[in-house]
Amino acid sequence: MESLIPVDGIYLLLALVYTAIFIGGNMLEYNPQTGKFTWLEDRGAMKVKGKVAGTVDKDGYTVIRIGGRGYKAHRLAFQYMGKEIPEQVDHINGDPSDNRWCNLRGCTATENAHNQRKPKNNTSGYRNIHWRPERNSWVVRYHGRKHFKTLESAVEHLRTLRLQHCGQFAYLEDLEAHY
Repeated sequence: MESLIPVDGIYLLLALVYTAIFIGGNMLEYNPQTGKFTWLEDRGAMKVKGKVAGTVDKDGYTVIRIGGRGYKAHRLAFQYMGKEIPEQVDHINGDPSDNRWCNLRGCTATENAHNQRKPKNNTSGYRNIHWRPERNSWVVRYHGRKHFKTLESAVEHLRTLRLQHCGQFAYLEDLEAHY
């Protein structure tokens, strides 16, 4: 069952699957071209009319505080655009602070994981590929393990696998230098 509860000009919709927020009283404005939210009224020292709303958290996501609670801007964008808030929101270009509407898409946790960038400790330059010195080969670990004599062969194999398994969520930017 759903119920609306007024909280200081904000309405919280309690649902079984998720909690969505409805911005009431013209508090915020969302610009889908820039991805920025701005305050439409003064609401204290930090929430000044015309000022960009939110701060960037340690993971790079913009968080906007409303009624004492933080909300991620990419989830608010779905609400503002009149869309159902999905299980997860994928930032297509991988930049968690880029909340332009054209850069956001709803997805499952599995789909979102397909679009991850390579880890900082990566040494091959490619996610899912590493060098195995004792076998003198490059190893692709992705839905199994396969060895290759050349990095180029490993990259081509990985590209094929990512497209096959991930479709539109396949992260290919690290592989595109070879094409």
